[in-house]
Amino acid sequence: MKGEHERFCDRLKLAMGEQSGRSLALKSDMSPTVVAKYINGESTPNVERLVALARALNVSVEWLATGDGDTAPSGCSINEAAGNLDTDEFAKVNLYDAEVSMGSGSWSEDDRVIHPIAFRRDWLKSQSLDPNKCAAILARGDSMEPTIVDGATLLIDLADNTISRDGVYVIRFDGHLLAKRLQRSFDGSVFIKSDNPVYEKVHVASSQVNDINIVGRVVWYASVI
Repeated sequence: MKGEHERFCDRLKLAMGEQSGRSLALKSDMSPTVVAKYINGESTPNVERLVALARALNVSVEWLATGDGDTAPSGCSINEAAGNLDTDEFAKVNLYDAEVSMGSGSWSEDDRVIHPIAFRRDWLKSQSLDPNKCAAILARGDSMEPTIVDGATLLIDLADNTISRDGVYVIRFDGHLLAKRLQRSFDGSVFIKSDNPVYEKVHVASSQVNDINIVGRVVWYASVI
């Protein structure tokens, strides 16, 4: 994990994904100016602010501070022990025995559940997520690197099943289940893009946009499970 993201600012940006610095500042109760300095590598946070950032991003304090250990936060239990957590504080989301690919794959809510992943209810609420309308699956392939690496766990908001904004979505398209970045154009067409520059983007004409079946928007991912 650490070698690819040696600097604190790199890990911070990786954990932020698509959210803005202003949004992170609001969630962590800091000024946008301070957060911008962290993002740009101009300074690093003290312990109190480090904890606030980790909680806002739902990643572990250890990983955010050092790059060591799992990205998963202490408030997120990614194993069978999640069944024993306090349900007043945590909500469980099923991790399915299925893989989304930067190639082909398949998934449905009828697939076998491997085990639950427990997320803090306050974090889910801050992201406007309903745990009953979320699912977790695994990613395979390298076309979304460095954003999403091979083997990452993806949390999908199944309620966000239209291209409501530019972002990373799990889609069914041309017979494949994919995790891709979708970008709308002014003419109503959509670009299906990979973050890895080796892969070419796909342009879908406005007349064919309905052929893209949106499973949901990717709202969180962890590189290690």
